[in-house]
Amino acid sequence: MQGISAAALTCALVLTVSGCAAWLDRPTSGTETEKTLCQIWGQGLFLPSRTDTADTAQRLIAQIGDYRAACPGWPAP
Repeated sequence: MQGISAAALTCALVLTVSGCAAWLDRPTSGTETEKTLCQIWGQGLFLPSRTDTADTAQRLIAQIGDYRAACPGWPAP
């Protein structure tokens, strides 16, 4: 199961980095694949904690921003 989650996360990250995230925000979005990608990605996000270094905290915040851009309307932590 973790292999599938990692593959889905990788796919979602590629969409975000490649500038295709807007594709997910089109009026016809909402396929089961898109929903699954956003669900799996969202479940893997972590909030920064006080014990994180500044660099780690910034990276976690950036990942949440990428998620929000690629998966509008889905809850983020």
